[in-house]
Amino acid sequence: MNRHYRVIKKEQPSGETAYVIYQVHYDGQGTIQSVSTDPVSPFRETITDLQNDLEGMRQALDLPVLEAEDVLNLVEASGAVAYGNMIREQILETSDKADCPVASRVSHEDVAQTQQRKLEEIAATFAEKLRDDPAFGL
Repeated sequence: MNRHYRVIKKEQPSGETAYVIYQVHYDGQGTIQSVSTDPVSPFRETITDLQNDLEGMRQALDLPVLEAEDVLNLVEASGAVAYGNMIREQILETSDKADCPVASRVSHEDVAQTQQRKLEEIAATFAEKLRDDPAFGL
């Protein structure tokens, strides 16, 4: 799955338009599969990594702007309806204090940790089956 920074346009409750950079993930055919729950911000452990991320964000400004509703519809159409619904709530939910998106229920990190646990469970199951049958998976 390919990851790219993209500018997403969304309408604020005040009626104003906001442009925010998100990470968007594409499948091999270039179809949007998922989008980060939080807007991205430059924060990396090395200057080189920070430069690379900032360049990716800058390149996002040269690409067509995506409409929030269109992106969410594509995520849901990819078969990830539950994920799409969660993202819809979080990207379109706004803070009472400012017109900015917030992820109050589930963060990108929470989703990543859940996926990591699932992968570890699958790996443990595979290892167990391989112990029972050395030819398993061949």
